[in-house]
Order: sequence, then structure tokens, then C-alpha cells
Amino acid sequence: MRDYEKEIDELWEELAGLWAAINAQNIEQRHEQAREAEHEFVRIMHNMHPDKRLSEMMEELCETADAEGLSGRTIYNVIL
Repeated sequence: MRDYEKEIDELWEELAGLWAAINAQNIEQRHEQAREAEHEFVRIMHNMHPDKRLSEMMEELCETADAEGLSGRTIYNVIL
């Protein structure tokens, strides 16, 4: 005689394992997409410095990098 309750429990366990594997794969795909998206454009921070001239220069540098398809970070160092 078949134990249907046991078979159903085993199917539920197998289904839960499949869902976990699918979710893990989806999460990894989303992480990969996020990593790729980080290098697709330059995020320009407006008014990043109290000195308007310096802020404008930094924005222009970021815009140039974006237009040329470059990625990375633009930083500045102030020596007092």
C-alpha cells in the first residue's frame, strides 16, 4: 500500500529545494547585473564642493568621462 502522505511530504521538500535553487540563481543574476550597471555610467554629484568653481570643474570632468564611456571615480584632494 502506498503512503501518499509521505510521498506528498517528499514532493514538498523537493519543491522547496527547487525554489531555493531558483531564488539563489536569481539573486546571483541580480548581483551580476548590479556589478555590470556600476560601470555603465558616471554619477555626477552636483554642488559637491562649497567653492562653486571647483564644483563646476568636477562636474565637467565627470561629464567628459561619461561622454567618453569611461567609468570609475573622480575625487579631489585639498592640501591646506
